[in-house]
Amino acid sequence: MDCATNPGRRCSTSFPDPITGDCLSRALAAAQVAVLRQCAGSDCPECYGGGTNCPSYASFAFSQEAAVLGQAIATLYCDDSSSADGLTHAEQVCQRGIARASGRFFETLQHCFRNCQKAVQRGATGFSSCGSAFLDTERFDPRTQHCIDRARARLVGSCDDHCADPPDCFPYSCSETAQLVETQALGAEPATYCSDSICGDGVISGAELCDPFASPSGCGVGEHCVNCTTCEAICGDGLVSPREACDPPGTRGGCAVGEVCGSDCTACNPCPATTVVPADGGVFSGSTSGTSSLGSCGASGSSPEQLFEWVPSKSGTATIQTCDPGTDYDTVLYIRSGDCVGPELACNDDFCGFRSSITPTVTAGETYIIVVDGFGGSSGSFTLTITSASPNAAFLDGPSGSSKVPDGDTR
Repeated sequence: MDCATNPGRRCSTSFPDPITGDCLSRALAAAQVAVLRQCAGSDCPECYGGGTNCPSYASFAFSQEAAVLGQAIATLYCDDSSSADGLTHAEQVCQRGIARASGRFFETLQHCFRNCQKAVQRGATGFSSCGSAFLDTERFDPRTQHCIDRARARLVGSCDDHCADPPDCFPYSCSETAQLVETQALGAEPATYCSDSICGDGVISGAELCDPFASPSGCGVGEHCVNCTTCEAICGDGLVSPREACDPPGTRGGCAVGEVCGSDCTACNPCPATTVVPADGGVFSGSTSGTSSLGSCGASGSSPEQLFEWVPSKSGTATIQTCDPGTDYDTVLYIRSGDCVGPELACNDDFCGFRSSITPTVTAGETYIIVVDGFGGSSGSFTLTITSASPNAAFLDGPSGSSKVPDGDTR
């Protein structure tokens, strides 16, 4: 800053004038002394350029910072000689005010991150919560966020106080200037606080977003950590993640009654079309072929079911079968309560002329879905017979041997 305010000086960090060069050398030496005091005899993180010694890494880092600072100074102390009023006193005040405020902001930002890293060492917060990549997100450490927000406000406020008349050659507003300064200041954090992280070591560190063996893993409910870099939902794991509508596919899985979870867990689809049968049953024909999503009772799930909706008028034991001796089409037969993915009440894939038969207990007025599938992915035509329910022991009441008939039931 002293160099920029004195005409005739060379303020480049690469080719400075003697006075500026001496000042920069003394500043670098002072910084290196501080590093030597802290790091003498200590290990250097491998992420510091593959395990080089700390003073060498610090020297390289300081050179990088000096280059960034030199560019910032050149932008701030731009040549305003061609403007109508030249470089006025008010404009010089603006330049000095921004330079000082930016320097304080750099120091404060380092202080904020340093305290956050101390909290990591105490176990008070996780490593990734201090990473600048998570700044302004829910994952960032709240105390550090507050510290940085205060520093931001002071930087903008100081610029507003000093820059009622900024240099005409300076193209940025105070808010834009603050953003540029912050971007440059944050560039040092990832390199300084890098981590020798290993994916799968149970610790979320460095650039890792998550770790599959950490607890918590860093991912949300229903999400799995992949390569320690992303959180992905896995369809079929039984957990509904924020990126899924339901899980697992082919079940209710978080869907409403009358819906079934789609194959990719991203949508709840209406139950397949059903054939409505009379309350007292009857004989129906159908066929299955193709790919199934609701296979059960030993079925491979490779042929789509035929669904029949039935609301019996009587309670008791019903007889439902696809038996048709003389055919070689093996069916699977089952009945669900409520809808296509309701509770399964009975199922059969035994041979009955290569067909199936079940005798479920049903309740009058309730909705049931009868499903016919092809065993092992087989396809073909079938004949379905539904016989009205007849009362059984489950519906008897009274002393042993009596046979009280439920109200409304006819024999």
